[in-house]
Amino acid sequence: MSITVQFIDGKETDYTDILNFFKESDCHIVFSASGKKALQQVKKEKPDVVFLSLDGPGQGGCDIVRTIKKNGQDSTLYTVVNTPEQGVETMKLGAEHYFCKPCSAEEVQFVFHKFLAAKSYQERIEKLRLWFINQLENSELVLVSKSMKELYQQVLKISEDGNAPALLVGEVGTGKELLAKIIHLRSPYFMFPFAVINCKDKKTLSLDTLLYGFPKGTDKRKGGGEAAYLSEGGTLFLYNSECLAKSDQTKLLKFLKSRKTARRKQVDHTTSGKRIIMAASVNLKTLVDKGKFNKELYHAVSKRSVHIPPLKKRSSAIVPLAMHFMKAFNREYGKEVKRIDADVRSYLTSYDWPGNVSELKNVMEHVVIISQGESISMKDMAFRSDKKMMSLDSLLLNGSFLSLDEMVALYVKTVLKKVKGNKSKAAKLLRVSRNTLKKKSVVI
Repeated sequence: MSITVQFIDGKETDYTDILNFFKESDCHIVFSASGKKALQQVKKEKPDVVFLSLDGPGQGGCDIVRTIKKNGQDSTLYTVVNTPEQGVETMKLGAEHYFCKPCSAEEVQFVFHKFLAAKSYQERIEKLRLWFINQLENSELVLVSKSMKELYQQVLKISEDGNAPALLVGEVGTGKELLAKIIHLRSPYFMFPFAVINCKDKKTLSLDTLLYGFPKGTDKRKGGGEAAYLSEGGTLFLYNSECLAKSDQTKLLKFLKSRKTARRKQVDHTTSGKRIIMAASVNLKTLVDKGKFNKELYHAVSKRSVHIPPLKKRSSAIVPLAMHFMKAFNREYGKEVKRIDADVRSYLTSYDWPGNVSELKNVMEHVVIISQGESISMKDMAFRSDKKMMSLDSLLLNGSFLSLDEMVALYVKTVLKKVKGNKSKAAKLLRVSRNTLKKKSVVI
């Protein structure tokens, strides 16, 4: 572990024993005599540790502390002071620890070893975090199209926005929760819980508890898993948010407003470390226009929104995704499937995938498990011969021949799908009654 230590003081001789200790520890040492030069070197060297004497010449010591912290330097800052009162003041400004003059080499060694242990722990945590991110991003993200690459860049940008709320919009199975987890893990709050709430479920823990924490005297262990610890910070992921009750919409809006007020007044508030990510399978703007969703809440979360296209609108990604899942399930189940036959590829790209990526993933898991050879054939896809789900092209590629009744039922269901389930409209297009339509859509 290579460590750079910077001293900011005009008297290098005051630190002889301490400098010898750092040299023996193979640390790179930088010495700055003046405040102005010190700040330039901090920016250039990016030291791991800074020892700052408040008696140093040039710019005042407290001003240097403020400037280093304002510039977002990651250096651990120690101050060398004349009185404990001075030390406490520098810690309020962001210093990690203070040493009263004359500086004790034994005390410095003790504090430095604690710093090394903390740094080693942080590096292990960061390595684990990157491993989790890699696992998530490689699970269902195959960025083969321009639109998906742009979408992913949006996700990365949102993750850098601290605790700003966000909105993910996409059909069921498009991977909204996956993207929300990536945002969480790439945010400064990745160490805190990621709590998932289904807005359709009326039995979920009260939003008051999730947003503001448990009342004093409450047993948190009875509160519902990760959500019980969300009072310390983390991400609250609300999916099916189009079903969120109006009273809960008001609570969320109040929470976001209170956090904004606390930040403006620089108050340490329990809401500061929490992030709200909402997910919807419909366009919330249409619900706002109908008066079914809070307009202010929508505007608050939609400033950072991501619209995830359904799989049928990115057909070029279907086969690469299928290959990706095939390789993943090969590893999981100890299989050696290497190829997907051409007719299967045509079938995959011709299908609408109403379940989106989740449905494709389930299909590929099934065919990898049942496959007996090195390639996936239409024989392996036999379980997909549920005729109501197949297009005419895919049926012909499959070599399947339907009975006339099956063909009529398939056509009726296709028309119903095109008119979004409007039976009256479908019956009019097919020039039959609604009763006939109902009978023809069922194969006996």
